Amino acid sequence: MTFFFYLFLFLIFYTYIGYPVLIAFVSQFFREDGKGKMERGKSKAEDNSQPFSIIHSPFSVSIIIPAYNEEEAIAQKLEEVLAFDYPKDKLDVMVVSDCSVDRTDEIVRGFESRGVRLLRMEKRGGKIAGYKAAVAQAAGEILVFSDATSRMEPGGLKKLLRPFADPDVGVVAGRLVYIDPKKADIAKGEQTYWSYEGRIKDWEEKIFSLTSVSGTFYGVRKELFPLEMANDLADDLIVVLNCVLHGKRAVLEKEAVCREYAIHADSAEVNKRSRITVQNLRGLFSMPRMMDPFKFGWYAVLIISHKLLRALVPVFLVGVLISNIFIVEQWWMFRLILVAQIGFYMLGALASVWQDKRPRWLNIIYYFCVSNLAILWGIIRFLRGERMATWETAR
Repeated sequence: MTFFFYLFLFLIFYTYIGYPVLIAFVSQFFREDGKGKMERGKSKAEDNSQPFSIIHSPFSVSIIIPAYNEEEAIAQKLEEVLAFDYPKDKLDVMVVSDCSVDRTDEIVRGFESRGVRLLRMEKRGGKIAGYKAAVAQAAGEILVFSDATSRMEPGGLKKLLRPFADPDVGVVAGRLVYIDPKKADIAKGEQTYWSYEGRIKDWEEKIFSLTSVSGTFYGVRKELFPLEMANDLADDLIVVLNCVLHGKRAVLEKEAVCREYAIHADSAEVNKRSRITVQNLRGLFSMPRMMDPFKFGWYAVLIISHKLLRALVPVFLVGVLISNIFIVEQWWMFRLILVAQIGFYMLGALASVWQDKRPRWLNIIYYFCVSNLAILWGIIRFLRGERMATWETAR
């Protein structure tokens, strides 16, 4: 049991601390060519510095917006998209309504005279089913996907498209920034988490490619969108894996900022994270070859460490706690670690009832406990064979 205690403890520290330190170091000296070979020199992310102005002929772009009961957000979203500083004859805007039962479709039809197209699905099939239907009708060379609730600036589209001047780039992600006007505690933890994730993405891109993107705002070359993708998977993972599979890279364009309202309800956060966990695990195991270091080199290490092990952290946490209980009498240090674990989770429980002006450090503990509990629930749902294609508006 002592072996398992050390194993689980190592996996937790490696996932959260060891992996970021490792790739931070590697990214300073090496880059990968996409075929598993490392070479010294400046990263490809740093090489990609060509401004949008050098593109003699702007890309034709299809902006695809998924919507299910988004009557409160869709009009503002379309006004923002139509205000993009981009040639109108190169812009194709589509809203995919997943059988909305509110005024979403009616509002979108009010924009048809301004070039917006409404694609209403015949039956509810989820975001991916809608995407595949929209891609089949899309006119653009570049597909840009953006949620109805995300907020963008007029110059955001041009900035997002800049990296596509490099033919090795297949997917470009915008930078996600959370807005929290209500100052909710769960949202503060979410913001801290995404700041941590942002640094990891920087280092992954310097080595070769991102492992995933934020589905709220990203672009992909049309020929790289995997139309064969199952409807219950997450496009922000599968599209990136398919891009790398075809020898291209996924990069982050930091100046293409996408603002999203943070989730305020704990139950909504749990539902979102458990759903994402199910979709990501199904996605990873639908493309297991991407985790083979002999075929994909360092990129496989990035996928295993960032996507697979991160999803399994709740299992490691439970494993450390249970194995610690069995070996607690062997050494005073084991007793101390057990007390620390129990105290940590008690603080998380305390935070759930302490609703008034929690300190930042307690918000972080609370978000850690809630998110890992949600991921553990997602693992259980994955093992039960659940599939999740449809979604509900969370904000």
